[in-house]
Amino acid sequence: MQIQSQRGGIIAAICAAPTIIAQFNLAKRGSRITSHQSVESQFGKFTYLHENVVVDKNIITSRGAGTAFEFALTLVEILVNNSMKNKIADDIMLPPKITSPSIEVE
Repeated sequence: MQIQSQRGGIIAAICAAPTIIAQFNLAKRGSRITSHQSVESQFGKFTYLHENVVVDKNIITSRGAGTAFEFALTLVEILVNNSMKNKIADDIMLPPKITSPSIEVE
């Protein structure tokens, strides 16, 4: 993960996994991040957001199993495109309010 971070590659973590981002300093101080509520206290040097999915440059984090579809669709949007994200959401009959918002990656 250190190499992935150093080269600016995408790092995605859900539930308690974002603690690895904090533990290994894979994101800069003040970076926006989220996680499962049980580990929220471990992100003091970051800007912690209570959102289902948070994208901050190459770091994508999400809260837990209940946000997994939104997290996955956000990854599809970043790695492929918004059209594919929408196609997958339609194909699996995901209710519209669950799909991830459109994002812009720097």
